[in-house]
Amino acid sequence: MNKAVRGNNKYAIAYYRKALQPNPSNPYAHYLLGEVLAKDSQSDEGVRELQEALKMKPDIAAAHNGIGIILASKGNLSETIGHFREALKIKPNFRKASDKLRVALAQQKTIR
Repeated sequence: MNKAVRGNNKYAIAYYRKALQPNPSNPYAHYLLGEVLAKDSQSDEGVRELQEALKMKPDIAAAHNGIGIILASKGNLSETIGHFREALKIKPNFRKASDKLRVALAQQKTIR
């Protein structure tokens, strides 16, 4: 991705969508599109793209982490926790997922 696209969500979304046209089975393009969509406040579409990436390549820990972050923002703690745990199964030293899991578990404890 060139520097003009970085930091500009609209351009990045268009860039990844274009990258998927000739090769819609590229899990990393779906993952990156999902991340940018989430940053652009399009969380539902972001989750769909991240899930699409995981259908093709279930071991993308960052995609599980991204879904967990989005679901946490919507208050869906049980699914959130599941995605963070899955990310940590794939990549045990994934600090961001570990930190987010701790927060989600604490929130779940508070709610009960």
